[in-house]
Amino acid sequence: MTGAYDLNDVVDALTWDFGRRSARGYLCLGHVYGRTEENPKGHWGQQRWHTWTGLRSQRELCSSIDSLVQTGNDVYMPTATFRGKFRRSEYTLPTRVVSFEIDKPRNRAHMMGVLDALGAGLVDSGTPGHLHVRVLLREPLLAKRIDRIGRLIYAACDPLDGGKWNSHDVLRIPGTLNQKHFPPTPVRLLRTPRVIDLDDVKTVLREHKSLLKTATRMEHRATGSIAPEPIEWSAVPARAKSRYRSVAKGHWSDRSQGIWAFLSECRKGGLTPGQIYYAATRLDREQAGVIADKYTANQVETQVHKLFAMNTANK
Repeated sequence: MTGAYDLNDVVDALTWDFGRRSARGYLCLGHVYGRTEENPKGHWGQQRWHTWTGLRSQRELCSSIDSLVQTGNDVYMPTATFRGKFRRSEYTLPTRVVSFEIDKPRNRAHMMGVLDALGAGLVDSGTPGHLHVRVLLREPLLAKRIDRIGRLIYAACDPLDGGKWNSHDVLRIPGTLNQKHFPPTPVRLLRTPRVIDLDDVKTVLREHKSLLKTATRMEHRATGSIAPEPIEWSAVPARAKSRYRSVAKGHWSDRSQGIWAFLSECRKGGLTPGQIYYAATRLDREQAGVIADKYTANQVETQVHKLFAMNTANK
């Protein structure tokens, strides 16, 4: 193992998310093992479940994280706890942490303006330019409300790529290592979050009216230059459906790569841009919603444009 590993930053991050003393429910610890230069995606390991109910349980969780990092694993956790040993939205307990990732902003200065106004905590994921964000509310909210607020803040940052605004999604833990790179790179704490009232969050969003339009588009289907062409799920190519199912089952450590594989198989199977756009938006929501959890409808449109531009260039 190489790189700067800092267990103190790990403990600080767990304290922001779950409190200094105790938290209700179960904590889910995920990891990816076996990354190599030949197999950079690695494999998802079995989820581990912990509690945060006292000093002993906290030490056990930190020990588990330490063991995984020391043996060369990428380590991930949601910023919420669960009422059962299931990492699903319906099992997510109330939390005060809004979290998401931004891999590529459209305008970095604008993004930082939004995040600075919110007092957001920032983590360098270990990949250049990729940020994990935490906004710390004063009071906990139900998961559905937290997820909607995360979606709106994420949209106000106007990202070109990113996602994971649902509280049951996993993010990297500050202080651990990003094993996607050779040698591994540190997941670094850039700044800690400050507590903010929900009303102040709403004020910040209102002050960024130009990009609140983006947030509104996230609540409705985008009407971009690609006209949706309705098809049935049965018309989606079999190989594309196979890729989609593998994403839904969590077989891709990088979900964006799995989604790209799905779109590519749709293209190879002869679907038009409008049909692929419809499959990746409307049909996705009717199936497992794995694309909607990662991309807005406008971002899907961008991906479809990119797909056909690349195929045209390769002819």
